[in-house]
Amino acid sequence: MMYQKTALIVSILMMMSGCAVIQEFVQKPQISFEGLSLKNMSLSEGDMVFRLRVTNPNPMGATLRNVSYNLKINDREFLKDVLEQNITLAAGGSSMVEVPLTINYLNFFESVRDFIGSDKIVYDLSGSAGIGPFDIPYHTNGDFPVPKLPRVSLKNVSVADFSLTGASVICAIDLKNPNSFAMNMSGLSYSIALDGKKLAEGIAENVSPMNEKGSTVIKVPIRMNFFELGRSAYRMLKKSSSDYELKGEMKFSLPQAGEKSFPFQKSGRVSFSH
Repeated sequence: MMYQKTALIVSILMMMSGCAVIQEFVQKPQISFEGLSLKNMSLSEGDMVFRLRVTNPNPMGATLRNVSYNLKINDREFLKDVLEQNITLAAGGSSMVEVPLTINYLNFFESVRDFIGSDKIVYDLSGSAGIGPFDIPYHTNGDFPVPKLPRVSLKNVSVADFSLTGASVICAIDLKNPNSFAMNMSGLSYSIALDGKKLAEGIAENVSPMNEKGSTVIKVPIRMNFFELGRSAYRMLKKSSSDYELKGEMKFSLPQAGEKSFPFQKSGRVSFSH
């Protein structure tokens, strides 16, 4: 009889004290940041997948109810939400939880030029995991690289039909994709100058797609008239190379953002083939 009264009193006390009693005798689960993966990348957007490991140190199972998160990008609030989970954590076991988020890079820069001039995006992720009666906080920060525009250069100048009055020239514009994803340019406007003299300007609309870490070449045919350009153009083409300046805009059709133009400028030395 006395035992039954004692058990009843203990039960009543546990009901009255609720979670406080449980938390006194149960160890808090742990949560740790395991890493960040970047998937489905493109020039304008990509998927960020944050991986969190949740560990249950107790001799009985527990339930991961939810994971809340607050993500800041470049010191700006981006996303804040709660992911419902309902995952069973075995006694003494752990489970990996993924927080997938899609971002548009251009939203975090004041202008296209800021985007071009940036090397990385800084993130700050915080939140908590609801496990049993506990809410376990977590926090991590870091950065990841910004996708890069293709590298542009004048690869070669081929000279043919050379005479005292003119020559046929083909300028080969080389485009190299430095990213680990394919790029499809919708157009390229260009201006080409050799030894400070503008030779051609125009728009290439049929640019071949570039595979990841791949490249493509745009060939620009030019008919040079030495009567219009002067004797200096004749003397320049007689040489084996010259200084060049190549500038213009790359055009991309981006999801959600539409048509976007990115300026470029490159100078260097280019060889002539006769």
